[in-house]
Parts: sequence; structure tokens; C-alpha cells
Amino acid sequence: MIATFIALVFALLSPALAQEKAGSIKGTIAVKARRANSPVVVYIDGDGPALESLMTGEVAQKNARFKPQGLVVATGAEVSFPNEDKFFHNVYSLAPGASFDLGHYASGHSETVIFNEPGVVDVACNIHADMSMKILVLPNAWYAEVAEDGSFEITGVTPGPHRVVAWSADHTPVIRNVTVVDNEALEFSARLKVSLEYINRGGYP
Repeated sequence: MIATFIALVFALLSPALAQEKAGSIKGTIAVKARRANSPVVVYIDGDGPALESLMTGEVAQKNARFKPQGLVVATGAEVSFPNEDKFFHNVYSLAPGASFDLGHYASGHSETVIFNEPGVVDVACNIHADMSMKILVLPNAWYAEVAEDGSFEITGVTPGPHRVVAWSADHTPVIRNVTVVDNEALEFSARLKVSLEYINRGGYP
């Protein structure tokens, strides 16, 4: 009887105890030439709790450009690629583990792709060489979008060593190894610099 009571108490307390065994990562990301339609995020690379949001996304083809030129989704998300121009487009990627080619399709038509592998997916059009964009497929739920003032916070992080990435489609990512401690907020600040790829495909906004 006593053993049963102890087991019941332990079961009730376990979620609270598990919640206490967590830290956070917060700070400020300075972003040069940030665009309104290109998200900036900080995330933890590697294994972690599954992300249940960001399961759909859309990248339109309009005025011979991909819109947006940066998209963040969860692993397993379905992304649609509608053609909103009056001429044919193509959408393809050669990314390892996420390569695809949707072929050529006309105005008003849309195709979809499911992204089952985490990582950065470079997307392009084989008809219009200057069309390109990036999709970040998040590996877990430990991420935060950077606010306009540059601030962010990732909560509920399991203590221990982690690989933190500050990312934007237009910038060179900043990657650091950190160690998260129980019930403490780890400070993480970085400056994202515009990538040469972004300059080559159109320069500053």
C-alpha cells in the first residue's frame, strides 16, 4: 500500500521535476539589412522535442521572384509553390536529403513538397536563373524568431551541451557550441552579416 502511494506521488511530481530540469537561451541578434519578408531565427541543432506548429508554408512565384525568399518550417511540413505569374515556372532543389524537381507548370497551378529532413534547403527555378530562396527545416521545437529589436528567447531547453544557430536566408549563419544549465538563462548574442550569395542575387533591399 505504501509502495503504491509513493509511486503515485512520484508520478504526480515527475512532470514538475522535469520542468525544473530546464534552462533557457536568450540574447540579441544584430542583423544588417534585414528584410521584412525574410525571418531571422535562433534554433538549437540536433535532437529535441518535436515541433507541432509550422507544419505548412507557401512560397509564391510572382514577378519572377520567390516570395518570401526565406521560410521557416517544421520537419514534416508541407510547402506549396503556387505560380502567380502569367508565364511558366519551375521549382527544384539539389539539397542533400531534400532534392526535388516539380517540373514546369503554368500560371494558376500549384505544387507541394513535404520536407522530412531538417536542414537548409536551397530552392531555385531552372527557367529563371536569378530566382532563388531558402527554406530552413527546423529539427526540433527549440527555436525563437528574432524580434524587430533583435531580442529572442528559447525556453524549456534540456541542460547540457547544445549547438546554437542564428539564421537568416540573407545572411551567413552564426554557429556556436554552448552549455545550458538548470534554471539559468544563457546569454547568446551575435551579429549576422549579409552573405555574398545575397549580394550576388540582388543586393540590399
